[in-house]
Amino acid sequence: MPNIFADVLIIGAGPAGLFTAINIEAKNRQIIILEKNQCAGKKLLLTGNGKCNITNSAAISDFFDYYNHKARKFIRKALFNFDNIALQNFFRNYDIEFYADADNRIIPKNANAEKIRNILIDCCKAKNIKIHYDEPANKIEIITQNAKKKFCVYTDKNIYFADKLVLSTGGCSYPQTGSTGDGYKFAEALGHAIITPKPALSQIFIKDFQLSDIAGSSLKTARLIFFRASKKIAELTGEILITHKGLSGIPVINISREISSGDTIIISFIDNQQLKFTNNFKQLLHTNQKKSLKSILKKFELSERLIEKMLALASIKTDILVYQISKEEKERLLKTLTHFEMTVLSSGDFNTAMITAGGIALNEINPATMESLIIPNLYFAGEILDIDGFSGGFNLQAAFSTAKLAASNI
Repeated sequence: MPNIFADVLIIGAGPAGLFTAINIEAKNRQIIILEKNQCAGKKLLLTGNGKCNITNSAAISDFFDYYNHKARKFIRKALFNFDNIALQNFFRNYDIEFYADADNRIIPKNANAEKIRNILIDCCKAKNIKIHYDEPANKIEIITQNAKKKFCVYTDKNIYFADKLVLSTGGCSYPQTGSTGDGYKFAEALGHAIITPKPALSQIFIKDFQLSDIAGSSLKTARLIFFRASKKIAELTGEILITHKGLSGIPVINISREISSGDTIIISFIDNQQLKFTNNFKQLLHTNQKKSLKSILKKFELSERLIEKMLALASIKTDILVYQISKEEKERLLKTLTHFEMTVLSSGDFNTAMITAGGIALNEINPATMESLIIPNLYFAGEILDIDGFSGGFNLQAAFSTAKLAASNI
């Protein structure tokens, strides 16, 4: 089997691996990337439904609140070293312009995820960085060669010897793109602790879901309160999407990592001002006795499908007039609209979750360099780390920022 020597060997040609490679001072250095797929950046192509929400327009000092608690202090140096403005400026050098959408996500104006991916690949070609496709790493060892420690990486095709090694293999989400947790096994074999990976940024599935027949309906200002063993654990407000098996939408997927099977959800379909709605609703009923109940409910920006479902759940006829409603029916409807109870079945698995929570334990990595505190010359970048952020560009920014910091210190 051929032996190949490299100054820097990077495993994983996702955005973190590619960006690490192109930011390393490459003069007289052999840099090689190993990629298990037949092309680079497969998961990057899925971001923002192909639009690539690359970062967020928030001030970089506000970014930290959007990551898991353990990561907030760790990622400070990486984000301040290479922030969201610097990331946009990098791609502006290649004639990419950006805009912020209604949710503050930064999206290429004149490009898409494939174009962003291709720029990274072209940068590698320009710097003579070799990407060896269809060549997954099988095993990593540390050997001593000429009194120097080197990394020895085995594939089915070659044996690689490298002075420095970067693990940027991603997490476990969307395994069809090649993210199957390989890097965790390599890191663990080299002595690193792994925080158990679990799916994050996914929809929530509901037990015995009663709203599946109105899947596709959205609620612009719904309020959800989550309880575990009768104790409130979370509350969110925002636009919620009803799916065939549960709930989705940005607020839901952001909270999904905190939710467990058996948790109770109390949902208000109207807004988070329950008392105000109740008073307004009762006043409208009092002054519109001869109108249909459906016409009154439409004043609260509810779709006809949702109104009919709410009436059915409250056991009220859809064509009923206001003056025909009994006191008991009125109270049932109010409870259905503002205090509808559901039980969590599960959140999505790795096949549907956008990212992975968990990964390489951060207390074993130098946050100023992304280098292992256990093994010299071993670096990490991207989703393989125990860093997971909210939806909205925060995870891609973390991938690029940790890659840039690793590259700067290699």
